[in-house]
Amino acid sequence: MRLDHLQNPENINHAGGCCSKRVLGRCQQCDYKISLWVTCDARTTRSECLYGEGTTGIFYNKSEIFFLQDLGNGFSNPLVSNFTSFQGNLGIKILATNVNGSEIHSYSFHKSVHPTTYDKKKWVNTTLYANSNSNITLSYNIHCNKHYYSPHLAWLDAFPVLIINVTKTPGKSCVSMVM
Repeated sequence: MRLDHLQNPENINHAGGCCSKRVLGRCQQCDYKISLWVTCDARTTRSECLYGEGTTGIFYNKSEIFFLQDLGNGFSNPLVSNFTSFQGNLGIKILATNVNGSEIHSYSFHKSVHPTTYDKKKWVNTTLYANSNSNITLSYNIHCNKHYYSPHLAWLDAFPVLIINVTKTPGKSCVSMVM
């Protein structure tokens, strides 16, 4: 999962108040710290299937952030998670807080996703909204490691829906859906 862009042009929090100080009737830009969890159910650490998690460093005085590779706090973008099995559900929970830990906004995503083969991997973009003016854009892809899927199953494409669990390497497999 890759964080791309966050914007909160009015600098307000989830309750509609300023996430920082108000000066001359306007909310000042926010200080952000982003925590995220990649799961099968869009929960946080209480998830039954936590694939990955991380917390960024602090982004000071921002109403818009374009995320780079280095997110601070030893956290890299994209967040890469390796797992031995995938249940077909991707959940993402993102919590934007200020420096003292007070919630600014919370974003959630939950979708049924089927992994692709390594040679067909591609990023899927999505935008999550916390309210009418705050959103975060991210990209994700779920794919099998190289050589964990056999391309010799083209004859199975005739079936309308089929779950494939095939391997080239003993003990390593990729589940993929053919339609």
